[in-house]
Amino acid sequence: MSLIIHGELDAISGDAAGLQAVSDKQAAAMQRMASTLEAAASALQSPGAGASLQRVGAELHADGQTFSTHFADHSDKMNNNRHGLETGDQDGAADIEAVLSIST
Repeated sequence: MSLIIHGELDAISGDAAGLQAVSDKQAAAMQRMASTLEAAASALQSPGAGASLQRVGAELHADGQTFSTHFADHSDKMNNNRHGLETGDQDGAADIEAVLSIST
């Protein structure tokens, strides 16, 4: 008799993939915004406005990279948790099988 212990591993895996997708989309959006602002800065006549837009663009780019890294790290941690839970489920099922084989 084979017993399988089910956890919410599919949900964890899905969440991890979702976080990675958020990370990728946010990084792309922040990169586009930063590039747009940096390009707009060169088109403006006022040196002060141009410098401000360049600074904002650079900050957006840096913040986007930071957020993207945090999301990607969290996704990796969730995948590691899923793997640990999956291994624990397999070990638990093997232990139950061993006990069942002794008692029959």
